[in-house]
Amino acid sequence: MTSRIDPSTINPNFPVSDQDNSTQGFRDNFSSIQNNFAGAATDITNLQNTTVNLIGPVYTSSAVALGTGTTGINLTTQFLTSNATTWITFPGTGGFMPPSGTTAQRPILTTGNAGVIRYNTDFSYIEYYNGTNWYPAGPTGPTGSLGPTGPSSIVTGPTGPGGGPTGPTGVVGPTGRTGATGNTGPTGPTSTTPGPTGIQGPTGPGVGATGPTGSPGATGPASTITGPSGTAGATGPTGPSGTAGANGASGAAGPTGPTGAIGSNGSIGPTGPTSYAANSLNTANNYQMNSLGVGVAADGVTGDIIATGNITAYYSDRRLKKNISTINNALRKITQISGVMFQANELAAKYGYESDKVQAGVIAQEIQAVMPEITTLAPFDIATDAHWS
Repeated sequence: MTSRIDPSTINPNFPVSDQDNSTQGFRDNFSSIQNNFAGAATDITNLQNTTVNLIGPVYTSSAVALGTGTTGINLTTQFLTSNATTWITFPGTGGFMPPSGTTAQRPILTTGNAGVIRYNTDFSYIEYYNGTNWYPAGPTGPTGSLGPTGPSSIVTGPTGPGGGPTGPTGVVGPTGRTGATGNTGPTGPTSTTPGPTGIQGPTGPGVGATGPTGSPGATGPASTITGPSGTAGATGPTGPSGTAGANGASGAAGPTGPTGAIGSNGSIGPTGPTSYAANSLNTANNYQMNSLGVGVAADGVTGDIIATGNITAYYSDRRLKKNISTINNALRKITQISGVMFQANELAAKYGYESDKVQAGVIAQEIQAVMPEITTLAPFDIATDAHWS
């Protein structure tokens, strides 16, 4: 594996003492140091994630005791082989010493730890874990010939390890003496299956006699909260009427009654002719003014009418109309009326329209062409009846 650390990129002689060193030199040197640190971090990560393939014997300069002292060393080594027939050998004339301990010191293992071996100091043998339980290592020897049957023993001997083939039944020999009791075999693995539920015991005696009533407790403090009012009772029956009282004295005379109605008027005589003062505002006089203000002062501009309320002309209420009909082709007629911008000309000035302001409106002749019902003669055409010609 090639290292990413390159010390040659770092200038050990920079910065130079007692000289004006350039800031670019500082940046270059610090950049090289930073890159080397990054390369070192990558190398360390690669070493942690790399499996080392070794060919041939591996030696150490001195013997190393693993797991000694107060700290201990946990060593996990993975051996990769090229095929399933390769095995690991330990050279020398010494021995291989696996972990050892009592039965109670067995590690807690799971199915994935099948194949773990250790030396059991309680029974002086190497044992292995098959993924479920611990068993003594090594194959079971062949079954020996059947010895003479001794007298019946009341002591049950240890159960031997299972798994071996059953040997042939030997010839029944003569009954021999009772042999010495063998050592007690190792305790079998603890079962994780709960035993059957025991038989329910007899029901105990019934409820005991009631104890004596205790003395009454002390009276608590009076409550300051008023309880809810009770429901109103039904109304009682009406009592009997009392006897009639004596008649009172006669009252004083009442006030004088109102005056009777006035008799009907005689018939109204014929109306005489109406008389109007000169220049007075009435329906019989024609009146011209410069400007008019209704509810507000007139602004003095010729032809202006200013009102603080609505100016109502004509009417649109259905209740005031009869012979109502729809205007035919109303949209087409509207499209034949042009909206125009204009200014008053000399003829308009003769009739008081003297403003030069640009105004917006329509052409009366265009409206007359499509809806003559809503047009009439202008004041200056009435005398000549020119019909806008």
